[in-house]
Amino acid sequence: MEAFGGYFVDEKAVRVETIFLDFLRSFRVRNNAAEPYYEAEIEAMRGSESSTMFIDFSHVMQFNNLLQKAISDEYLRFEPYLKNACKRFVMEQRPTFIADDNPNKDINIAFFNLPITKRLRELATAEIGKLVSVTGVVTRTSEVRPELLQGTFKCLECGSIIKNVEQQFKYTEVGLK
Repeated sequence: MEAFGGYFVDEKAVRVETIFLDFLRSFRVRNNAAEPYYEAEIEAMRGSESSTMFIDFSHVMQFNNLLQKAISDEYLRFEPYLKNACKRFVMEQRPTFIADDNPNKDINIAFFNLPITKRLRELATAEIGKLVSVTGVVTRTSEVRPELLQGTFKCLECGSIIKNVEQQFKYTEVGLK
């Protein structure tokens, strides 16, 4: 890593971004295919009004073994760089795709067809930061409810304000006197 304007540059991550961008620009399922495979993915994103690019991980494995190993072993480290490569690719191919909507819009990545799938119960701390495909059965669903962690209260009599009243799994008012 090298200091650059007070920041460290993750040189390996920049190389991963460059190789991934090259993958998006040039990958073809068949060598005689007219256009790169992921150009059509941009059109699919536009059609579904999605900001997520779906990447077949088996394509990454065919393209470059070191790239697939870097992504699968250190996904958390490289994710922002991979997303940046996707955004650059989309901007090169269809500049109006992002500019029309929001110039600060992110392009998300969703990998599928990973070679190994783990059951939820098999997950361990060794997988933290890695790209992992999981399988499981949903047995119950419920609505998502917001959780109040800290509250601010105002006394209706004197107007004094009490901030950061910790909530303990239920609505807890402060006792004002």
